Amino acid sequence: MTLLHVYFALRKQQSFHRLLNGGPGQPPISASTSSGKSWKRAGVLNSGIALEINALDTLGRSVLHLACTSTEASSLEYVRMLLAHPAINVNVLDKESHWTPLHRALYAGNISAAILLLKRLDIDTSIKDLEGYTAHDLYNSTVRSAKPTEEEETFAELFTWGTNRNAALGLGDGNDRAYPDRVVIPRKDDVAHQHNRSLDDRFAPIHVRQVSMSKLHTVVLTSEPRDNIRVCGFGGGGRLGPSQHTQHALIPLPDIKHTIESVALGQDHTLALTSAGEVLTWGLNRFSQLGYVIEVSSSNKQDEHIQATPRKVGSLRREFVKGVAACKTASGCWTDTEVWTWGTNGGQLGYDKALVPIQVLPRKVSSIVQPVRAIVMTETLMACLFLTGEVVCVWSGGVSKISFPTQRFSSEISVYRPPQAIKGQNITKLRSCDDTIAALSSNGEVFTFTSQPIGESDSAKSSPALKPQRIWALRRQFSAVQDVDIGVDGTVIVCTQSGHVYVRSRSAKGGQGSGAKAFKFQRIPYIQRAVAVCANSTGAFGALRVDFKPSPIHINAHSFSCNITEIQPYLGLSLRAEAPSAILNTKTPLLDADEDGEDVSIIDDIGDLSKLLHVLDQCKNVPDIALPYNADVVVVAPGPLHLPAHRLILAVRCPVLGNILHSGRSLYDKSSGIDVSLVSGDRVRIRINGCHPFTVLILLRYLYSDQLLAIWDLRVGSPFVSQFETFAVKPVAIKAELQSLSRILGLQLLLKALQSPGKRVPTPSQTEDFRLLYERSQLTGRLRNTTKEDALAPDVALHLADQVIVWCHSVVLHARCQFFASFFEDSTWTSKRRDKSGIINIDFKHLEWQVMQYVVRWICYGDENLFESLDFVQGVDDVLSFMFSVLSAANELLLDRLMLLCSQVILKHLDVYNACYLLTDATHINATHLVERLQSYVTANLEMMLEGRMLEDLDPSVVRQLSEYIRSAQMTKSPVSRSNLLANKALRKHAEWLAQQDIPVVFEPVDRPQVLKDSSKSLTPGLLRTRPISSLSVHPAADSRKGADAEPSGDELFAMDEVSSSVITPGHPVPVVTEPSGSVAVWKRPTFAPRTDLKAIMAEAENTKISGVANRATHSAMDKPSQEHLKQVATPQRRTVGSSLKLDASPTPRQMPSDLDLGKSSLPESSAAAAQPMHVRTPQRPATQAIPLSSKTRPNTPSLGPVFSPVRQVPPTSSSPGPRRVSNTGAAWTLPPVQPVVQSSVAESSPLSFAEIQQLQLLQGIPAPKDKRSLVEIQEEERAIQLEADFMKWWAAEEARTQAEAHGASETQTQRATPRSKNRGGKRPSHSTRSKPGEARPAQGSSRPEGGKQSMTPAAEGAMLQSGVSNPKSRRRRESARPTVDDSIHVQPSKGR
Repeated sequence: MTLLHVYFALRKQQSFHRLLNGGPGQPPISASTSSGKSWKRAGVLNSGIALEINALDTLGRSVLHLACTSTEASSLEYVRMLLAHPAINVNVLDKESHWTPLHRALYAGNISAAILLLKRLDIDTSIKDLEGYTAHDLYNSTVRSAKPTEEEETFAELFTWGTNRNAALGLGDGNDRAYPDRVVIPRKDDVAHQHNRSLDDRFAPIHVRQVSMSKLHTVVLTSEPRDNIRVCGFGGGGRLGPSQHTQHALIPLPDIKHTIESVALGQDHTLALTSAGEVLTWGLNRFSQLGYVIEVSSSNKQDEHIQATPRKVGSLRREFVKGVAACKTASGCWTDTEVWTWGTNGGQLGYDKALVPIQVLPRKVSSIVQPVRAIVMTETLMACLFLTGEVVCVWSGGVSKISFPTQRFSSEISVYRPPQAIKGQNITKLRSCDDTIAALSSNGEVFTFTSQPIGESDSAKSSPALKPQRIWALRRQFSAVQDVDIGVDGTVIVCTQSGHVYVRSRSAKGGQGSGAKAFKFQRIPYIQRAVAVCANSTGAFGALRVDFKPSPIHINAHSFSCNITEIQPYLGLSLRAEAPSAILNTKTPLLDADEDGEDVSIIDDIGDLSKLLHVLDQCKNVPDIALPYNADVVVVAPGPLHLPAHRLILAVRCPVLGNILHSGRSLYDKSSGIDVSLVSGDRVRIRINGCHPFTVLILLRYLYSDQLLAIWDLRVGSPFVSQFETFAVKPVAIKAELQSLSRILGLQLLLKALQSPGKRVPTPSQTEDFRLLYERSQLTGRLRNTTKEDALAPDVALHLADQVIVWCHSVVLHARCQFFASFFEDSTWTSKRRDKSGIINIDFKHLEWQVMQYVVRWICYGDENLFESLDFVQGVDDVLSFMFSVLSAANELLLDRLMLLCSQVILKHLDVYNACYLLTDATHINATHLVERLQSYVTANLEMMLEGRMLEDLDPSVVRQLSEYIRSAQMTKSPVSRSNLLANKALRKHAEWLAQQDIPVVFEPVDRPQVLKDSSKSLTPGLLRTRPISSLSVHPAADSRKGADAEPSGDELFAMDEVSSSVITPGHPVPVVTEPSGSVAVWKRPTFAPRTDLKAIMAEAENTKISGVANRATHSAMDKPSQEHLKQVATPQRRTVGSSLKLDASPTPRQMPSDLDLGKSSLPESSAAAAQPMHVRTPQRPATQAIPLSSKTRPNTPSLGPVFSPVRQVPPTSSSPGPRRVSNTGAAWTLPPVQPVVQSSVAESSPLSFAEIQQLQLLQGIPAPKDKRSLVEIQEEERAIQLEADFMKWWAAEEARTQAEAHGASETQTQRATPRSKNRGGKRPSHSTRSKPGEARPAQGSSRPEGGKQSMTPAAEGAMLQSGVSNPKSRRRRESARPTVDDSIHVQPSKGR
């Protein structure tokens, strides 16, 4: 496993990217100014690290394999970075299955990664795994719809390619094609120009049923019911009918009024079999192959052999022909029991060619006595395929059976033979070209044999050499051949059960060596789901492709009548009623309805009857009622029963009621005593007297729903006998009163339905009534009266683009459109927006009238045949563009049913070339049903679309949704292998046993907070608190490098938290940062920390080295060196991890609040540095105080947070030269000097415990973090916490020891007053910075133990050389020198060996 595997597993993208760019995660190393050789040696080691981008892990997977398999959103960026690397191998194989990254991407449903892989020019899609699957074969095996099935439609699309000699391809030009190209079959001119025809008749694609190719022409049978034949090719000789010119495009053959079932082609003639069992022939009759004699005119003898129009073979009029066959010189056909042949006899006609050289009329072949399934003919023999699967060849006067080879095992080897192999080869198809015949077996194997011509000297009874050879053996089920055809020079084309097409052609290296094959099969790209193939002798090929048909969209939304029924206002008064079933008479059984579908309507009537009875019970004697659904009229029935209704519904459905509402004229029927009148008052009321109130309810239900509630039908009324007695409802009397009301109100359709003794559905008239209302409203518009004066007056005006105004009614809009219903349900909204005429103006100026007229028509009267004929469109693209415009408007108005209608039309014109554009538009509109069908279509044709690079233009969000759908389809086919069903089942089955086992529980520790010490990127305003500090005196530090990635590379075990340098100005507020949630390991830097090392420190120290400056701030390093860094600073000897720990003499502890508040540094200090003595008193703060950081950020780095800048204390220059005294316990790098404010505390603060940190978080109001880590991260954090605890124990001990030594040294210096102590500000004598080769040097920041021996690493020596610090030359000089220790110098403890 390489470091790339680690970074990808941890999802460290920036470190992953830097590592790919040529380094192990560290900044480039510049040339060192040190005279030593250690930096150069480290650089050599660093550059020698090889980046194995194609290396495999322990399971045999490369990083590209893992990235392509992962379905996370972030993994795609890793794929991009890997593919951008010049050394990447996109065809690398894994060890388990020999899968390429493309195999893994398609198996995992990662379409985005597959698209990126296929953009590479060096991708090889033909690589097979251990089981023989290519990447596309592997994907096709994971979904069900990728392969064509027998249940699918037999009509297909025609694709042709190859040599276009003699215009055999039918593509409209004479150019050759290297890859398959779809043949568009045009419709006949008389149909294409009739704009009054439906869209299906005008633009529906014409599918192909059969295609046959000969040397000079091509014939196609289409899916049309009649005249379903198209031809193209060389026109001479009557092959194309009356046309004598070459036709590059497929044209219909005139004068054929039959439905053609199959065809057979010779070189110069054609045979067609009709659905009636008749045989038609036309073309050149030079060899008497047409089956009849052509009458020749004496004036034009050159046309004596041409039949330009199809003609029946008269000799077969009494036979019902099942199939036809043809070759260049002869023809044949067969019935259920007989075979007929005619033409020039070359031995293939079934009788002696010497006796019958030419047969003009069809003649029965007596040697064939078994039923025939298929026949193929050459110029020398005829091969007949019997229903039993046997193949018999008929040649000059003889018949021979063809024996096909069986399995390739010798008789001594005993092998398992499946039942189909034991029975022998069962041939299902035969194809021929010239003298070669191909045979297809039932198990998908292909055999070929050649008929050798028989010379005149041969015996008449000698058999030709017929030795079939297997050219396609069955290796796996998906590679079994489904169809085969044969061309010239041994060329064979096959299509497999998986839908792929292969062509066998002669290899260029065939015959050059003993191991080279003469022929080789090659897969044809850019075509999938092929079910049939064809070829000719000139190099042209064709294939029939069955397209995938998505599941149809079923419209379950309510129709216009259902929507109007839902706004019956009188039913809104009984919403608090009990369930309808609660008032049914359970003692009376429901009668069985008829089995013709009436049971559904009977059940609906029972439910409606229950509701109406409850209305009759609840609304009795309630004069003051509310008017739901914006009802504006009250119908008063005897009782009195007050029923709210809509004036528009009553006026539209019943013109007589409309006249009563408009004029106030009353109606009275003397025979029945029914009176209908208008009652004046504050509300519009219509009073109906002389009938039962339940009669009025049934009448209103008819006006709203267009349905008649036949309570007199026993199937409907028998469950409510007791309720009828309670309300005095007599079904017979109710029916009589309804008849009287229908006659008075002019409801003729209702009156006609009432004549039936039982239930009878009235003729629907509601849609037509509202259509007339809509048309009248558009004609009159504002010429009508106000809505108060005229019930039919429109009250809504829709203002569209181009200053078009559409007049509508709010009642209809409320019932039909949820968008408008939300408006009109709010009485405040409607009352404030009506003008003086009572009209509400709605602005829809972003919608055009050409689109909105279909939407408004559907809303206003529910026209379900909106898109039967669109006269203004000129092609399929225009249809799709217009339908998406309507779909967008319907989606805006929340018209679900209209969206489904548009989706149905769009799916009719779906093909593989427009699927991506339709999917993008449908996703944008959020047409969920259409998107699902389009995704299923792309899933089935994914291989073809990926090869054609059709998915590259899709939006990434669309590709992600498509990938999710594909993964769900893969899960549907393989629910066990792609899920944890078996594991979950086993856990449930053995739950009791598992409960008894002593299984360790995963310990999830609470996240240990980590102090943000080096960046402000993660400091939010809620986590910052500032306080002014006026006593700090610091100097600006030079920032020599920008913040690097937070993720260190290499071995991160020794990477410590680091503190970036910054600038603190006097009086500037210092933010107090609360500790973040989440745990950061001791040996790991925070993700926001900039990366520094000793080299950067040395370079910065050199740049900031200016004479006369007393204090200089530099950028210091806080990290504990990583393993890669230790390799750079170590001696040439190779060291292990353990040795690296021992070499590190300057560990960096976690900076605690006590360290900062007491003015002491937790940074590494060098024992070779000279510092200016200074008496410092630091303020004492509580141990739980938050850690203050500096507030001023670096220049030009606003995003980095405030941090402290450690500076090296440099004494001022002195004019008196002399040697410099160096303390062996002094620190070379310290914090900026702090002015004394409070007396320093003697006791040092101990590190914060975990409980104290939690208490600190509670005091500062930080919520408890939510642990979202994985088990691996939790275990790593536990190990990090343990390492930190051990380290802090050691650190406390070392700190106590070194402080004791420093305190003792200070007391010794105070007691021994020397003349040098009076001149502390002068320059100390410096020792020589050079040392002998091989001499040990003291480590940076280390203090020599008693009697110990100091040593210094080359990195520490180089740092001191650049900073101007002298190195003690020997132990003797250090012991003889009296150290002068200043109180401001904080001794950094060293790590013991």
